[in-house]
Amino acid sequence: MDKSISNIRSIIKDNLRVLTNLEKNKDFESIDVISHPFSDIVGNIFKEYPGDLISDGPDLRNKLYNFGYTLGKWIYLMDAFDDLKDDIDNNKFNPINYLFNKSNESYYDLIILIQERLEFTILNCSYNCKDILSKLPLKRNEDILRNILELGMMDKYIGILNNTREDKRSDNLNESI
Repeated sequence: MDKSISNIRSIIKDNLRVLTNLEKNKDFESIDVISHPFSDIVGNIFKEYPGDLISDGPDLRNKLYNFGYTLGKWIYLMDAFDDLKDDIDNNKFNPINYLFNKSNESYYDLIILIQERLEFTILNCSYNCKDILSKLPLKRNEDILRNILELGMMDKYIGILNNTREDKRSDNLNESI
């Protein structure tokens, strides 16, 4: 087995163990801490991906890690945000609920309280991905990658955000009747 693949497998295994323990024991106090293991997995997959990138030096590998890390953080946050209502309704663990809902607010009240804070972090991740990508020596699929980062990530965020609005859900119900 390729050394980099073996290294990636080890990184995934170790980080999933850390993430499971953090979630199980609720032993974290910030989004950065809880999202780190998953972000590190994605960052290392990008960094360690087998191929002839060495000719571009370790700087390229570090940029790939930073890109993957930031993308991983965005994915982790978006997944938690997307699952928030169901997790609250079913009394399941959700890092956003755990960190920001100390007063046991309803889902819709919680969204109002945290939207700006959460939006800042999510949009910052999107911007940083776009910025890092602009510094990579892309040889193909540049337009597709930029489209995903500039439009796809925002579209996904807006889609989840639209599903958080109680009035929007009521309007959709009334339209379908």
